[in-house]
Amino acid sequence: MPIITLTTDLGLKDFYVAAVKATILRQLDPVHIVDISHEIEKFSIAQAAYHIRNVFKEFPEGTVHIIGVRPELSTKNAHVVVRKNGQYLIGADNGIFSFIFNEPVDEVFELTISQDTDDLTFPTKDVFTKAAIHLAKGGTPEVIGRKTELKNVFSRLQPITDANSIRGHVTYIDSYENVMTNISEQMFQDIG
Repeated sequence: MPIITLTTDLGLKDFYVAAVKATILRQLDPVHIVDISHEIEKFSIAQAAYHIRNVFKEFPEGTVHIIGVRPELSTKNAHVVVRKNGQYLIGADNGIFSFIFNEPVDEVFELTISQDTDDLTFPTKDVFTKAAIHLAKGGTPEVIGRKTELKNVFSRLQPITDANSIRGHVTYIDSYENVMTNISEQMFQDIG
């Protein structure tokens, strides 16, 4: 059974997540939809990347991931399909993929599919689901996009070290109040 994951900043108060899932279910049955999170802080690609990065390796090859955080299409942010380790990620080229992966991705395709509505404000439902359904059915990204490269690539904040300290950055605080930083265990052991 195909797997499609959802990571959004849509929250659970409104109908938006249900609309995305209904669009998938209407066109692809059976399918297993996995919610990674819908409680990402609004527009926080760094927080969305943190969640995806930490669970990505747990999914099998062929999984399709929809990323609905800052998904708007613009002249700077194309809609793309990224292939990495046999899985597909669909989202806007807004820098999120450089926060998810430390190394280059396998392939990138700019989506060329059109949406079925005139409403340009909900690409997660109107564009990303269309691409995800195509890929989950065994389609290839070449049919729905043209090969390209990521245009928005950012560097992650790196910890600063000196002889007496490591200065890092808090990347996320989970619901148990565990504080995640950009200081790796290995760096702590090496310098500590």
